[in-house]
Amino acid sequence: MRMRISATAWIPLAIFLLVFFLVPVSQLNGFAMMPGDIGDARLNNYFLENVYQFFAGNADSLWHLPFFFPFPYVLGFSDNLFGSAPVYALARLITGEADTAYQVWFLVGYAANFGAAYYALRRLNGSVLAASIGAVIFAFALPTTAHVGHAQLHYRFGLPLAIFFFVEFLNVKSWRLLLIAGAWLVWQFYA
Repeated sequence: MRMRISATAWIPLAIFLLVFFLVPVSQLNGFAMMPGDIGDARLNNYFLENVYQFFAGNADSLWHLPFFFPFPYVLGFSDNLFGSAPVYALARLITGEADTAYQVWFLVGYAANFGAAYYALRRLNGSVLAASIGAVIFAFALPTTAHVGHAQLHYRFGLPLAIFFFVEFLNVKSWRLLLIAGAWLVWQFYA
C-alpha cells in the first residue's frame, strides 16, 4: 500500500527546506562552524553536555557545576536549557560527539520553531501558503538569525503553541485548553 502525500503538504516542506539551507546551514557553513560566539557557544554546549553526562551517569550533579566552586547551584545562574536538552541528548547519542550534537541541537531548533508556528497558524485558519510564510518569518527572520550569538534564545517553539491554545481557550472556554497553553508556556521557559 503506497501512501500519497497531498500537493499542499509539499508546500511547507519545500519552503522550510529552501530557507533552512539558505540561512542556518549556510550560516554554519554546513557543520564547519559552531553557532554562537566563543563564550556563549561554549557555555551552552557545556550546560547541555552536563545534562547529558548527568543522565548518562557520568556527572556527580546536575546543578552543582565546578566552575564557581565552592558556590553551589551554579546552573541556576543561567539558562539551563532543560526544555531543549532532550534534542541534544538524542543527537549526542547518535553522533557520539559533543560539538556535532550541539550543531544538530541548534539546527533542530529551526525545525521546531517552524513546525510549531506552522501548526498554530494552520489551526488558526491560515491557508497552507500563509501559514508557511508566517512560520518562515517566525523561524528565520533577521532577529532570529541575528541571535545566533546567543543560541540559548533559539528554541521558541512553545510560544506559538501557547498562544494558539490560549486563543482556543478564549473561544471554547475549556479549562483543559488553558492548562495545555500553560504547559507549553512552562516548557518554553525551560527551553
